[in-house]
Amino acid sequence: MELEWPQVEPGVLAFLQRVFAQPWRLEAAFDDDQDCSDLLRSEFPLMVDEELHDSVAALMTWKVESSRPLKRFRRGLVSSALFVLPQPNVLNLHDEFQRLTKTSVQCILEMHSKRKQRKYREDPPDVRSKRFETERRKYSLLLAQVMINAELPVVGLITTLDDPGAAWVHIFAARRANTLKARYKIWKPFERWLELHRGYLFPKSVKDVIDYVQHRVDEGCGRTIPESLSITLAMLEQLGRVPDVMRISDDPLWKGHVKSWTAELCEDAAPRKPAEMFTVAMILALELTVVEQSEAIPIFAKALAWIVLIMIWGAMRCDDVQAIIPRRSFLSNYGLKLILGKSKTTGPDKVQKEVAVHVFRTISLSGADWLRAGFTIWEAEEFKFHRDYMVMEPCKDWSKVRRKFVTPAGLSSLIGKLLSTLGCPRRSGLGWELMQHVLLLPDGLESFFSGHSARNFVTSVAAVAGFSRDERAYLGRWSMGMVASEEYVRTSRQVVFKIQKAVNRCLVEGTNGPYFEDEAIQRLCDAAKATGANPNRVRKRHTVLGDWSGAHSLGGVFPTLEVVDGDWPELDGDVVGDIDLADKVATLARKEALSSDGASKYFVTISRRTCLRRLHLSGCFVKPDRCFEVVHLDQVNSDDFDTVCQGCKKRMLTECGKEVELKAEAKVLGQPRVLQIHERQAMLRAVEAIHGTLGDQECPSTDYLSIKAEETECNEPTAAPLDEILSKHSSTNAQIQSAVDSSGHIRVTRTKTKGKMPSTTEEYRRKEAMKRVLEGYTLAESLLAVIRDPDLKEAYFTTPVALKAALSGVPGVGSGDNSFWGSVIDLDSEEEHTTTDNNTGGTIDQQVDDGVTDNADEVQFDMAACGNAGRPISVEWDRTQKEFTDGFGLCSPTRWKPSQRGVHRSDVMKQLADRTFSILEEAVTAAIPDVRKEAFRLVTGKLDGSPFSDELLAGVRSKWFSLLADPLDAAIRDDGQPFFLRALSQWLRVFDDPDGKWLVDEEDSFSTGVCLGVEKPLPRSPQVCRPKLKHRRLDDTEFAAIAQNYPSAQISSKELEEKFHEEEALGRMHPSKLGVLRQQYGDKVRVAAMAAIQKPDGTVRPLHDATHSVMVNHAIKYRDKIDCPGPAEIASVLRETAETQEAPFCVSADIRAAHRLVKVRNSDWGYMCCKADSHSETIWVNRTDAKCTDTFVVLAGWELKTRRWFALRLGPKEVPYLFKPGSGSQWASTSAELLASLTALHLFGWLEEQRERRDIEVSLFGGTDNRANESLTEKRSTTKWPLMGINMQLSSSLSRSRLSLGLRWRPREENVEADQLTNEDFTGFDESLRIVACWDDLQFGVLDDLVQTRESFVLEKAKAKELAVRAPKVRPKKFDKTPW
Repeated sequence: MELEWPQVEPGVLAFLQRVFAQPWRLEAAFDDDQDCSDLLRSEFPLMVDEELHDSVAALMTWKVESSRPLKRFRRGLVSSALFVLPQPNVLNLHDEFQRLTKTSVQCILEMHSKRKQRKYREDPPDVRSKRFETERRKYSLLLAQVMINAELPVVGLITTLDDPGAAWVHIFAARRANTLKARYKIWKPFERWLELHRGYLFPKSVKDVIDYVQHRVDEGCGRTIPESLSITLAMLEQLGRVPDVMRISDDPLWKGHVKSWTAELCEDAAPRKPAEMFTVAMILALELTVVEQSEAIPIFAKALAWIVLIMIWGAMRCDDVQAIIPRRSFLSNYGLKLILGKSKTTGPDKVQKEVAVHVFRTISLSGADWLRAGFTIWEAEEFKFHRDYMVMEPCKDWSKVRRKFVTPAGLSSLIGKLLSTLGCPRRSGLGWELMQHVLLLPDGLESFFSGHSARNFVTSVAAVAGFSRDERAYLGRWSMGMVASEEYVRTSRQVVFKIQKAVNRCLVEGTNGPYFEDEAIQRLCDAAKATGANPNRVRKRHTVLGDWSGAHSLGGVFPTLEVVDGDWPELDGDVVGDIDLADKVATLARKEALSSDGASKYFVTISRRTCLRRLHLSGCFVKPDRCFEVVHLDQVNSDDFDTVCQGCKKRMLTECGKEVELKAEAKVLGQPRVLQIHERQAMLRAVEAIHGTLGDQECPSTDYLSIKAEETECNEPTAAPLDEILSKHSSTNAQIQSAVDSSGHIRVTRTKTKGKMPSTTEEYRRKEAMKRVLEGYTLAESLLAVIRDPDLKEAYFTTPVALKAALSGVPGVGSGDNSFWGSVIDLDSEEEHTTTDNNTGGTIDQQVDDGVTDNADEVQFDMAACGNAGRPISVEWDRTQKEFTDGFGLCSPTRWKPSQRGVHRSDVMKQLADRTFSILEEAVTAAIPDVRKEAFRLVTGKLDGSPFSDELLAGVRSKWFSLLADPLDAAIRDDGQPFFLRALSQWLRVFDDPDGKWLVDEEDSFSTGVCLGVEKPLPRSPQVCRPKLKHRRLDDTEFAAIAQNYPSAQISSKELEEKFHEEEALGRMHPSKLGVLRQQYGDKVRVAAMAAIQKPDGTVRPLHDATHSVMVNHAIKYRDKIDCPGPAEIASVLRETAETQEAPFCVSADIRAAHRLVKVRNSDWGYMCCKADSHSETIWVNRTDAKCTDTFVVLAGWELKTRRWFALRLGPKEVPYLFKPGSGSQWASTSAELLASLTALHLFGWLEEQRERRDIEVSLFGGTDNRANESLTEKRSTTKWPLMGINMQLSSSLSRSRLSLGLRWRPREENVEADQLTNEDFTGFDESLRIVACWDDLQFGVLDDLVQTRESFVLEKAKAKELAVRAPKVRPKKFDKTPW
């Protein structure tokens, strides 16, 4: 049976016959309209929709009509296959397989799928031109269909041609695809309107177009609609060969209406908004991104940043970028040259076939060679593949690229994503560096800029620099329409280079008219504020221009980059000069030899033509290896040079001031001034010039040279101990350590590596022998000489023995029982041993003290008053005997042996100690069944929380208080202190503790706040500490009550402010203003400079410098010296462990921020001020008087009119949602303040149910002095717990009472009364006006329900997590099939 093929167009039929071979195979290839459409679209992607629909309809009709014959044919085919065997030796296996693969429907569909996947993975090299042509053909045919439907005169002419399809495409001449698309989009709605309202598809009179546009204007259309429709109508009438007398587009009535409508719409429409300009900070960030060596920035981000910079300096659109021909772009000493192919203004069908974009070679704001770095990236193998567009599509993480074309709109989106990840540039010395972790455009501000923003920058700055409109037209290639094409080609590069260099100089030095970008930054800040972002943060990050040297600029030297001959070969078009490879290699070798000639401080470049000698500092942007002739110098005379480099001259002028600042910061960090490499090289060369080459063991260490250089500069050279004079070889194991000094500040120091000194006569002889070897003697001769040397024997053996023997009878000197030879071994006196041991024993003060001696207190330590028997334990280290030091003071019982402790205590002392121990033992036994096991859990870090419950601790305290003289007074805990100081004071008073009076008895005690030591001397405790005889010599600096932060703190101002806010929440700091502080503390306000140390986790450790400028530390003198255990004590413990065969262990505990928990009296707070940002008006005051503690909160308030007041102390039992295990209630200060407001409304009677609405403004004082609740009442919502629950209860109560509440923040200084109430200080308040209330009497039903609901939710959530952990892991399916 012969089957027929479907009746379709010849081209489609030929494709179907070629692919399917038989009609029955074609019938099985599709099931419905969609399958048929996909099949045709895969082969004919350019087919017009109308033709596609016609072909699909014909195929589906053929499928239905042929279904019965095809069914019979398949049945017969199967029967024949079952009963007819193939003849042997007739079929070839390979040929049959090829036939099956080429005729099988399944194989064909698989090939089709793979081809689509291949097309998805990468585009062909000419994808841009093909896509352009496809779009143009598509809309040409659609507009042609408009003419056909309208039956315009040109239709009859085109139908007579041999190829009407091609004619319809060519009729639109050289119009771009976007132009045709815009014309079709504007005409299609008009055509539908005509069909619905008039019944035809093309206007027949001017009435049709006027009525339609009037309808659009009444609805509110865009201002370009009338003009665009008029242009489209004129094009269709012109191309459709409509006679002139019949053209509606030329009708005066229609033209008049168009002008009138356009004027009306322009008047009512918003003003046309130009593209927002990039800021200078963004250009700096883009340059630094291109040259960044870190792998944290993906390669495509660097490449795209280079493209954006090219768009900025070349005034290019995204469409222009994709018109660049990559293979014809090159970089030379003159600059970058890019060739634009087919674009909006260029192409084979334009007057200007192609146009060049130029960027001058040394254009740079940061001094980085971004042009060369970016060009190298685009020349890499991954980017350098054949294509007719510039920017390709990146992979997901931007680490690689795909060979896929990116549309101009897609390129604009990629640029927006790049801008959202730009780091913030910051000034580093004389250069710039990129802070990648600080975003320049946070909170989605990249959407503020458009694809034309880059094009708008250079032209705007050029206008400021004084360039005319005609000159600026060369930047964006607008002048191609003003002058002849030949003239543009000849003059464009010179004009563009002139403008670019002037703009670069204007921004760097401020010449040619300074450029102010305040307006652009203000618009950016307004956009940030509109989106809820912080405008001040945005302004700070984008403000990089300043008044440097009297000009508003970046403060650099132009040119910031210098390129010399030989850097890049000059290429002109496609002509490449022949290069002698041998000469090139020799030249590069000579330059490399010059550049590696050692690091000297100066170098002089000599010009090839004029022999001008220019002096440079090392590190200058001029590279010695790129210059014709270079002379390196360590010392410069006036005859060595003719002129000085301008950039280096400014560095020389600022180096002195910068060095002073670095020296001060080095003092704060406890380090010697950094010795520059050129300084060290100069010293080394001077010595080697006389003594020859020195090795690492003969060169002094860098630290020692730094100290000596600093002493020499100050004209105060001092002799250093011999063990501190180290070689470079012996100083490689220094470490950084941090410790808390005696003033309570964290001090970062570097451990000093000390050399081993000779201690015996044999070691002295070896030392002298090595000296002789270095002088040229042999080792054997040197050893024999030092053995027979009488001077060495007398200095190191005979004289010490004689002196020891002579002094053996002096009281207090010598070893007493030791034999003569024992005295020989112990060469030094006992007094000298003590001094030496104090230095090596870890005493904090003596490690840093030098110079100034203070008078000691006359009161001496009374050992008998300690109540122990005998003397303290004696320990030995390095043949030196000393008393044991445990770090707890001279009177510490653990300095004596256990059998000697407390022998002379009274019966009252022993009885109190035994009863106290019994209470503690009983509590520990009740809470911890197995003490040994719990101790091991503690030291192994497996103890998550305290084993003692609050009820148990309360019982222990109650029993302990009953042992004291005044139990009621003992139960009082002073404000701002976590301990029961009064109970401790009573207990210590029984034991005659010498230090117990400082808890509560003295005026400046720990309960009221200790004295800082500025206004009066710090007290002495002779029974606890030895007198401090020496004090550090602090730097003498010029006094300034308000100091500026160090650079390390200024660049971390954001992190410092976050740290201060954390301290504020804990009650240790509070913000204020200078005027308020001076009103309270007078001239005692000192704002210290801050430094910052970066931690590994990204946070910073603040360092408070109370020495320089403010000179607070100069007035503080410590009269007590702190002794700490040292090597002698550690050796003694180890020795005792070995003797007793016991294995003791030590548990080290640390109290976080212990030095910040000491309460300082209020009158000294003015001395402890600082700033997170030197430019901010906010001053942070250190204090320690928080209102929320770990065990209770105080809700208090008073009514201004009636002076009624209340104060409620609440604990975890009443308000458990304000407490967290281990965190207390410090974290919930804002919630506690809002709860206090709600309680005040209840107790003052404002929450009674009413029918009429009332308004009241309530002023409240909060413990943390923040505006959180004021903002909450404005916002009326929050998602933070428990603030959310309290806010809902407040809203419910206010609604029932018909009451509106507004909370107004009041500064701490304006509400002293509320501060008293939160401190439970009721002085000045009438007790008869106090509202006595119980927490249980307050009805907070909504809050209670929410608390219960949340508790049940948290419990269920924990159970769900536990079940999820136990449940078996099931790997989810990649795809789930659905009925759809």
